[in-house]
Amino acid sequence: MTARRVPFGWGLVFYALVVGVILTQLLITGLADPQPPETLNILDSSRKPNPGLISVPALAGNVTRLTINSDQVTKNWQGYYGEVTGRIVLDDADNQSLYAWTLVDPRGEVYATRNATVINWTNTNIVCANLTNSITREEGEMNTNSEVSPPFFQARDGVNETFNLTTHPAFYVSANNFSANECTFSTSLFVSDSDPNGGAVPRSFNETLLYSLSDGALIFISILEPNAWGFNSTRYDFEMLVTEDGHLDDVATTAYFFYVELE
Repeated sequence: MTARRVPFGWGLVFYALVVGVILTQLLITGLADPQPPETLNILDSSRKPNPGLISVPALAGNVTRLTINSDQVTKNWQGYYGEVTGRIVLDDADNQSLYAWTLVDPRGEVYATRNATVINWTNTNIVCANLTNSITREEGEMNTNSEVSPPFFQARDGVNETFNLTTHPAFYVSANNFSANECTFSTSLFVSDSDPNGGAVPRSFNETLLYSLSDGALIFISILEPNAWGFNSTRYDFEMLVTEDGHLDDVATTAYFFYVELE
């Protein structure tokens, strides 16, 4: 049998098509899943200071009416906020770029989880968090539902009490599309020291709870709001809360792993 020769020109076309398909596949694959950030810098960390002593004069024979106001530091939550920068790149295995697209005011999401292995971002694997698959267990693991010693009581700043909205914008996680208001555990963080959930200020910095079925992991997802006014009247790209057990003066830290998905 005589081998059929492919005309030289068609060979180049075929080769170009194959290379084009491979490069396109690499580009799509590189953007398919949320990725760990290349760098993550801690620029500032602070907490509310303890108030000073206030003296109240006492005089024998007097009865005195007092009004007392006290802001207690939460024992259940850690807050994060800041800026996000990045590029969409077409890189090889050595991080050498064939091409790159710089993102100005990038859109997308920031994710945080305590799961120490890489999350399975398959679209059927990431679902909305609910009481059955994650919320009840999270409150038990992080003691956010009640104090861990008597007298036991329902925490006012537990997961249910914090993520108590059912409204959020539409977003993508990898190839999985979550329509607006699909998930039932969501919240919006403060703007200029004011609560946006009451409608007094524009609602932004939405955060919603997701769950990885195969990893058994709760995922906190913060929607990027590029250059939006933040909690302290400074512009940021995101604000988010994560659970942290600080009961009984526990000062041990909890490791969270961050991912980012840029559009």
